[in-house]
Amino acid sequence: LNPLDAARFMPRWGAHAGPTEILENLAILPQAFAGLPFRYIEPAWSTAVELFMYMALWIGMGRSAKGAAAGFVVGLIYHVAHLAAGDAFAQRYFTIESALLSFGFGALLFFAPARGLIARDRRFALLALGLWAANFFAAGLIVPQIFAEGLGYYLNIALAGAVIISQPAFAPGPWLRRIDRILGELSYPVFLVQWIGGFAAYRM
Repeated sequence: LNPLDAARFMPRWGAHAGPTEILENLAILPQAFAGLPFRYIEPAWSTAVELFMYMALWIGMGRSAKGAAAGFVVGLIYHVAHLAAGDAFAQRYFTIESALLSFGFGALLFFAPARGLIARDRRFALLALGLWAANFFAAGLIVPQIFAEGLGYYLNIALAGAVIISQPAFAPGPWLRRIDRILGELSYPVFLVQWIGGFAAYRM
């Protein structure tokens, strides 16, 4: 790759990559914090944030409804505080603290008493999927960016949760479950190399 082209496509690729920066990238976890000057794989920050959330789930957020509620409330307070302060969307999206809202919400859904009933209701599953898709595509194509970074963002969290817990109602057959498992195993590798497509399109 041409270093100048690479830096124009992704400014972090133009930063100095000494031994410290290389170790930070290999350790993955430091990428969850803002200010890391160089990254080999730009979206790896999200993997780092998720690793911290998996630790939070193991410590207590995924062990009981009270633990899940505690994580959700802390995340909610964090988001409300930044919304009230008028801070940039990045503060509510890229940080470890911001992830507590969605991960805490997901953990709460796991402990929800009505989860078993919802998982058998196909009408609810179709409705949840339809509303989620409408919000997703509206935020990207129809409504202004302020919606996607505000109400639409929080609607997406709520509706995605509804979709996740209701999809078992469709009871897929063995071959669909096999495809789902294969796609699930490929999701992270594809996510981490998707920038190659962007860089290729940028060079064209």
